[in-house]
Amino acid sequence: MDEFIIVLIIAFVLLIGLGMFFNFGPSTAPPPEPVIKDVSIDRFSLGTIGFSGSTASSSFSIEPFVAGATQVETAKTVSDFEASAHIIFGGTPQSFTINTEPEILRSVEAAAIEFDIDDTNKYEKLIVKWNGEEVLKKEIDKGRQKLRIAREKIKDINTLEFTTIGSWRFWANTVYKIKNLRVDHEYGQAKVTQFALSQRELESLDRVEVSFSGRPITQGKLLVKANGFIVFEKGYTGGQEKFNFNHLTIPLSTGNNAVSFVAQDGGLFNIDTAKIEVFSSSTAVEKRRSFTVTESHYRLLNRTDGVVNINVSNVLKPGSLTVQINNRTVQINPQTGINPVSFSKADVVVGENNLKFTATGNLEIPDVRIKIL
Repeated sequence: MDEFIIVLIIAFVLLIGLGMFFNFGPSTAPPPEPVIKDVSIDRFSLGTIGFSGSTASSSFSIEPFVAGATQVETAKTVSDFEASAHIIFGGTPQSFTINTEPEILRSVEAAAIEFDIDDTNKYEKLIVKWNGEEVLKKEIDKGRQKLRIAREKIKDINTLEFTTIGSWRFWANTVYKIKNLRVDHEYGQAKVTQFALSQRELESLDRVEVSFSGRPITQGKLLVKANGFIVFEKGYTGGQEKFNFNHLTIPLSTGNNAVSFVAQDGGLFNIDTAKIEVFSSSTAVEKRRSFTVTESHYRLLNRTDGVVNINVSNVLKPGSLTVQINNRTVQINPQTGINPVSFSKADVVVGENNLKFTATGNLEIPDVRIKIL
């Protein structure tokens, strides 16, 4: 009997031990960590940021012309060069690229090539090729030479080549010394002028201003187009005119853009002076701030991201806004309202962090809030 009691006690003790080991019976789980959201790190007002004021960054003068008459645009000039060849050693062609701008190509009527033969021994023929096709092949004397290229032979990119051949006089080269080469495009009655915009000018563009003065030869209407869009239209009676446009009113791009003067309703206009000026915003405002990330902020960033909420109350001039958080740079096109820029734990450090704001437009930013989501 005593042995049975002892065995029962031992079994009871073992059951208790096993229950503790395997966690039998009711138990209480540890409470979950509280979810913390929308933790504010810093808040401040940035005020007005961006470009203010404007200055002329580039200017393009236009030679006098008659709007409504056939126009002439010089595509290439070369002061002097030489075409020569030897019967044994051969020669090297003189080759030039002639570009035709799209606005001119649409209404081009012909190309005119003029040059002076300054000196020659006339041992053999001078050969001139336009886009690989011979337009001249003969022995020619000193003096001014003129060639015309038909409109169907003109492309956007053309090649003009001067060469000659060696004569039976093996002791000497055939030589043509050429000066004052000029290639003109003759095109329709709209006067087309190109003006170029750099990437920086386009980003900070305030306006493109066109001014001109002249007088009518015959009455009619004068139109001015920029990249094909009408920016001036008037029954022009003479005198000074000035108007402007920018990338918000018509499409503009980096590289070449076109302004054309078009006469309508039988008008013919003598334009004595004309100028295109590009005005860029002159003062770039850059603003800097700093914010502090604590150890607890940093731990929270293990589980979620942070955000810089930029509240834009007014877009005075459209453009991009660049936000730099330490070494992370983000560029946005800001709109009125909240503009978020996110960041992660990798973008910040415990302690002081740097913020830099740079705008190519002009913005009013009354409130910036940095927080953890």
